Amino acid sequence: DVPRSAKIARCEVTPMESYQGVKFTSRRLADNFAGFDEPLALLHHWTLLLSQLGLAPLHQRGAYGNQSCRTAEGSFIITRSAMQPSAGVNRDEYCHVVGCDAATNSCDFQGSGLPSSETLLHGLIYSHHPWVGAILHGHSPLLLQHAPQLHIPTTDTAHPYGTRELAWEAVAMVEKARPFFNLRDHGFVALAHDLQTAGRLALATYRRLLDLLLEQR
Repeated sequence: DVPRSAKIARCEVTPMESYQGVKFTSRRLADNFAGFDEPLALLHHWTLLLSQLGLAPLHQRGAYGNQSCRTAEGSFIITRSAMQPSAGVNRDEYCHVVGCDAATNSCDFQGSGLPSSETLLHGLIYSHHPWVGAILHGHSPLLLQHAPQLHIPTTDTAHPYGTRELAWEAVAMVEKARPFFNLRDHGFVALAHDLQTAGRLALATYRRLLDLLLEQR
């Protein structure tokens, strides 16, 4: 294998808030989960690609960003907390969340690691919008900076990562039929009925950003 630094672009990003781990309570129902081979492989494809493009940049304790796909009503596979993706699917890098409760800020899951710090954001979008089948959440200072020129909708208020307030802001954006939007001073969200569509939406928006930058003097 080549060094990790050669496989994934490292990007020094100053987040709105330094990473402090997950902010919800969780209950592990099993140390692993079975099945879902095809969606897991596709989810890993997009997780790795976004990291390689610098849209889910690495930090010392993991990566800024989290990706997921729905498995059934009320359940989804999501990247684990502190994941640093590399070539080849490793189930230990993912969790199968089988229940989220916004009222108690908690989730039930299967897997060896803890679910991503933004698990509640993913869970609330899935529960309130049944048409959503995949969610890609990444971070790009340039997409935040150039949102007005690219006509990217942005939430009104900035909130700390991993909070219910941030999650509800995202739910509200989806209710406005916004499949790609920015969370103010935080990152972007791309969602669709399937992973391929969500991934292509993220790449199409990134390409528009590159075109804009090429036009600037």
